[in-house]
Amino acid sequence: MAMTPRSRARSALLLVAGAVTAALVTLPSRAPAVTPPAGHLLGWYDATASVVAIFASPVQAPSSAIWATAWSAADRAVSRPGPADGPYAVAAAAQALRDVLVQRVPAATAALDARLAETLATVPDTGPRARAIDAGKKAAAAVLAERASDGLSVAAVNTPYTPTAGPGFWVTTTAGKPAIQASLGHATPFLLGTGDRFAVGAPPALGTPAYRSDLDEVRTYGAKTGSLRTDAQTQVALFWGQSSLNAYTQVLRAALTQLQAEGASVRRQVHLVALFHQVTTDAQIAVYANKYVYEHWRPLTAIREADLAGNPISDGDPLTTPAPAWEPLIATPLHPEYPSGHTGYAGAAEAVLTALVGTPAPFTVTSTVAGASPRTYTDWATLTSENIDARVWEGVHFRTSDTIGASLGRTVAAYDLAAAG
Repeated sequence: MAMTPRSRARSALLLVAGAVTAALVTLPSRAPAVTPPAGHLLGWYDATASVVAIFASPVQAPSSAIWATAWSAADRAVSRPGPADGPYAVAAAAQALRDVLVQRVPAATAALDARLAETLATVPDTGPRARAIDAGKKAAAAVLAERASDGLSVAAVNTPYTPTAGPGFWVTTTAGKPAIQASLGHATPFLLGTGDRFAVGAPPALGTPAYRSDLDEVRTYGAKTGSLRTDAQTQVALFWGQSSLNAYTQVLRAALTQLQAEGASVRRQVHLVALFHQVTTDAQIAVYANKYVYEHWRPLTAIREADLAGNPISDGDPLTTPAPAWEPLIATPLHPEYPSGHTGYAGAAEAVLTALVGTPAPFTVTSTVAGASPRTYTDWATLTSENIDARVWEGVHFRTSDTIGASLGRTVAAYDLAAAG
């Protein structure tokens, strides 16, 4: 029998869900088996990852927004007076997640309906279950209404942008390709209020010792060939060449599994996922609000155009020399350099996980980048410090941008955590 578009979407979702469960994260062997209702909550986490994979946004922020919107609705559903903790809270969360995810990615409807039926089958068919389902539906409807015009769709974050011309300003590093996510800084945050709440200040000026130091480091350690990177540094660089969302979907899954193993309530588990994605989405908005103010050029441009005679965008610094054939280790992202989005995300994630989880059990994360080996961590801060180094060793960021990005992420997280209470 030929498959319909809906059945194909369901099959794809189930296949991706299996891959997510198997490959997202390797947990310690001592972790206990997860059973309902906790198992169903973890299943909904994997289902969300699968839906986001089907959504296949060409840029990260809209995918982050799906995570944040869906789990914000689940968080609201389990926080209402109706659902008690345990299976009824899982029912409320599942209903809210289903309703938001179906609205955002209709192709996943059949698979999500099947998952919801499976979840609800484990909950006694009583008055409390009906109230839990109703709480989930109401929370989803309310959150979807609130986020209907948040500026986080693929089209909304990618409005046309005309770069400022001149030395130090961003120019495309891929011929014919425009900047991406130019309007992300104007999107509506979840908790931050406004994307431009925290201005990071300008990057080091061209010709200053700080700028020359940054330039020399990335030129020396970020080159595709002939760099001074060690093999270990190259591994870190390649590993973090993946998107932040891909890496931290695994990290957050490890955190969620740890809370379940510790016997945390359903409400606490749902709140962790919701707040993590609210904060990291807000951090992305804050980073881009700054990126398109300063419009700083990438190392690829800076190194190739350094004091090149007759070039209108030369840095004009006699102490720098051009390297027209220089190439970074990985492809340069298509947006301004300062501050770093990867480290902004990492700093925000670190702050949330530290506040809501504490010290992690050892966990292992994989990378989508060819040649990158899995990495095992025993704390949250190492991921941030690796991001800071990696973006330099990849040849796509100056170190100042990385440290400022991480600081901005932590600042956003501190504000959001306080706002969330």
